Amino acid sequence: MQAVVNHNKLTVCLRIESGCLGKHGAAQIKDFCLFAAKHTQHYYSNDIIWQYQPKEDKLLPEIDFYVKNKRLTRQQAQQYLKVATSIEALTQLEDNIQLKLIELVEQFRALAR
Repeated sequence: MQAVVNHNKLTVCLRIESGCLGKHGAAQIKDFCLFAAKHTQHYYSNDIIWQYQPKEDKLLPEIDFYVKNKRLTRQQAQQYLKVATSIEALTQLEDNIQLKLIELVEQFRALAR
């Protein structure tokens, strides 16, 4: 399957809680979001654009999906992945990025020491 044209890619917006970075997380969360973006820009890059934001509003979900700046429901995102990308399951994508984020948090915390 060919790569999806950039403006048609699924944008995955992940909101990261500062607490995952430890006691100094509030001061480091913006830097971590930049770090995560840099280290995941090629992760599923044919199909996904990754965005990271500090989770400052507890009412917002941890993850949102967009195509062409239009917000999608989970069901719409799942359907979009099946039709327009090589990714079969949204849950698999979410599991993979969560594992990647755990790895990135560990790397970032090691660098911040």
